[in-house]
Amino acid sequence: MNAIGRAGCEVLSTLLRDPKCNLEYLDLCFNFMIDDSCAAILANSMKVNRKLKSIILVGSEITERGWHGFARVLCDASSLNKTHLSNHVLQDFGNVPLPANLSILLRLNSNNDKKQVAIQKILLRNAYFDMEPFHREWGMKMLPVAVSWFDRARCSARRIKQNFDAKKLSAIYQFAKTLPMMLVLSPKKVELEKDHEGETCRKGLRIKNRS
Repeated sequence: MNAIGRAGCEVLSTLLRDPKCNLEYLDLCFNFMIDDSCAAILANSMKVNRKLKSIILVGSEITERGWHGFARVLCDASSLNKTHLSNHVLQDFGNVPLPANLSILLRLNSNNDKKQVAIQKILLRNAYFDMEPFHREWGMKMLPVAVSWFDRARCSARRIKQNFDAKKLSAIYQFAKTLPMMLVLSPKKVELEKDHEGETCRKGLRIKNRS
């Protein structure tokens, strides 16, 4: 029986956060002291680690709550940018029962094209694309960039069976509805037609050209 617990996981977390750490495989099998609190420590280290592909946790005491901590690191759905910056490298925890959403994310991470992985996660976890922050910073200059991104993402959408067109149209609509109403003023002056007593005529308006 191995005896790595919380203290050991904290040491490993420090190692995994080191930019010089090139470890790709970590075997923590049958460490019965590794529980949900330990899982949280390891998961947090994976927010910055982009090298480790496998953490073998067979025989641990991690529950569904602990596994969901890893799922949030693999796909942070709190914003489009955070989803894009999630961990797209970790792929394996060994032969352990996992929540369905975590299994899907691990499978996506197995793709060597990490740009496609990021796109797939964005499409999978974001039913609604909040474009307001992009529009606020870049204005309508961001619209062709967004359209181009959706065009490149079409292949990924087919792979994960997402309603791609609806999401694309929703994003474009958010740009369109922010366009201000444009009032074009005519060089003609509108004057109220008055009768011989100076009263406003009930007949309405007369448009007169100004020469």
